Amino acid sequence: MECDICGTLAGGANQPGLHCASCARASLYPLRIEQARSLLERERLGEYVGEVIHGASTPSDRGGSSAKGAERVDTLLCTSRVEYEQTCSATAEAEDRVAQITGQMERLKIQIEEGKRQIKQKRAENAQRRSDAASATHQLAERRAQEMERVKERIRIVRQRWDSVHRSTLEGRRALCKEAGVLAGLKVRRRKTRDGNTTEHFQIGGLRIYDLTELNIPSEKHLTASLTYMAHLIVRVSHYLGIRLPAEITLPKKDYPLPTIFSPPSSYKARDVPFPGTTPSQSQHNSPDASKMFDNRPLPTPRPLYIDRVLPKLSKEEPQTYSLFVEGVALLAFDIAWLCKSQGVDCDFTSFADICTIGRNLWLLLVRQPMLSPSQSIQDLVENATDDAPKPLRRVNMGEHSHATAHSFLPSATQGLEYMDAWRIGTLTKVIDKVKTHLTQEMQGAEWEVLDEKEWEMDPSDPLAQAATGQQGTHLEEELVLVGERRKDQSPVGSGPNAQTKMPRGAVKSNHSRNSSRSGGGGAAQGKEGEGPATANNSSNNKGWTKVKSRRLSAGYGEGAASSK
Repeated sequence: MECDICGTLAGGANQPGLHCASCARASLYPLRIEQARSLLERERLGEYVGEVIHGASTPSDRGGSSAKGAERVDTLLCTSRVEYEQTCSATAEAEDRVAQITGQMERLKIQIEEGKRQIKQKRAENAQRRSDAASATHQLAERRAQEMERVKERIRIVRQRWDSVHRSTLEGRRALCKEAGVLAGLKVRRRKTRDGNTTEHFQIGGLRIYDLTELNIPSEKHLTASLTYMAHLIVRVSHYLGIRLPAEITLPKKDYPLPTIFSPPSSYKARDVPFPGTTPSQSQHNSPDASKMFDNRPLPTPRPLYIDRVLPKLSKEEPQTYSLFVEGVALLAFDIAWLCKSQGVDCDFTSFADICTIGRNLWLLLVRQPMLSPSQSIQDLVENATDDAPKPLRRVNMGEHSHATAHSFLPSATQGLEYMDAWRIGTLTKVIDKVKTHLTQEMQGAEWEVLDEKEWEMDPSDPLAQAATGQQGTHLEEELVLVGERRKDQSPVGSGPNAQTKMPRGAVKSNHSRNSSRSGGGGAAQGKEGEGPATANNSSNNKGWTKVKSRRLSAGYGEGAASSK
């Protein structure tokens, strides 16, 4: 059909394009028709879907015209379809679950197989272990006894080597201690008395060692030097023996000129105690760190082993210093006795007299210490270590027990503990009290006095004064004045305040008259030169006379007598 406007055929094949609005409108009509059809089909399908989903509730809905009835859907068939789809979905879910269960079953089968394999392996291992246990327990008692014998043999060999080394150490300690005593000049001097007995005096460094009961006799310099020598020797010997003494001794050092000793509770506290009479230096506590660590506890009081005057004078002028000194000497004697007891000195040390003899104890420890045979000592050590049965205490060898070796360690060794526990000396306080009581009684019972310088002045008309101011070489006869008659049997002649005192003949009468006026006339008496003991004609108070030699007095007798005061 030709266009009325442009004359072209509408929809021609050779039409190059649209030339007018009519041709354009004519070309759009087929497309509009197709769109309308699509919309109608869409509407129809929408109604169909709605009916399928919602269904028809009345017969009129299921009936209708013939054209429209063909397009209606039976809701019963739709419901069966939905049920079928649900059944298919449930079937798919069931199949999926069955597949999961099947997979889990396969995994469990694998685990069961692995468990069976492990059980089989464990059974094989247990069977092997039972076989090994049976082999190991076969003749176990015999093999155990053999192994025990081999171990005991090795222990015995090691113990023998240990005992051999300990024996060598013991011999070295003994040699060192004995050499220390020899170098210190530790000696004994024996003298016979007129009654035939023998007295012993022990010396160290050429100075006599005074017992605790003889502290009133020596001068302050003699006693201080003797105690200093003994302190050095005891510390050196205890170091050689590896023994820690009950009472700690402090030797002289810088800013500490003389020795001191501490009581057992105050010993080995690792604190810097100043010398008695001095104040501690505070320079070491100036820093903040040092001030934080400063110990404010009171320092222990050391007991001095020195004096600056004779003991009787010290007891009157400074009682506190006298008490500390006596305690210090008693502690020193206790250290020596304890050291002797721990090293097997042949003495019980159960009485007060055994502790007082300081020089004798040192001499027994360092000079006369007997030593057991090495074989016997080792045999005893092995028996004590292998046998638990109680045995009588044997004598301890010097250097056997100490604090410095594991072999025969003194605090833990069975024999050492039993040996030291058997020592019953009492408390140290009782020993100190006995020493103080004895010295006090000795000073109170001494019948002598210290003369002033005025009492030494002589009358110019006295023959003694004329002889003293005369030429040198004048011979003066001397006589004895008996002092401390009632205690003469307790101390030897020539020692202590009870000893007989030499006085010139001219001074006998004046002193005798003074003593007689004080003690009733029984304190002194005159004797003739060259006479022996008093005869029966002498009074009962004039006993104990002895023969003395004359002494040559120089012109300076008066000065010497004054200085002897």
